[in-house]
Amino acid sequence: MHLAFHWVSPDPQAEYRLEIATSPQFDKVIATVKGDRNKAVVDNDLPEGKLYWRVRAGHEISGVNAFYLRRERLSYVPEVKAAVGP
Repeated sequence: MHLAFHWVSPDPQAEYRLEIATSPQFDKVIATVKGDRNKAVVDNDLPEGKLYWRVRAGHEISGVNAFYLRRERLSYVPEVKAAVGP
């Protein structure tokens, strides 16, 4: 799974880290990814449900943002028919 996160970067030279947690208090951080100026891509297999993210730059911490993660699963593969020959 690849999830992209973007934010407004006040200092393009700063080193950013994106943190994802299961609570808004960030008691249990489940993913930490180094950011590239104003974005980061999470490749971790995150659990479904409500999750929280924030960005750190040194001692500075952004506000907390929430999102819901839900995976769609197909229970079948659609059949494709094609004619072969004349």
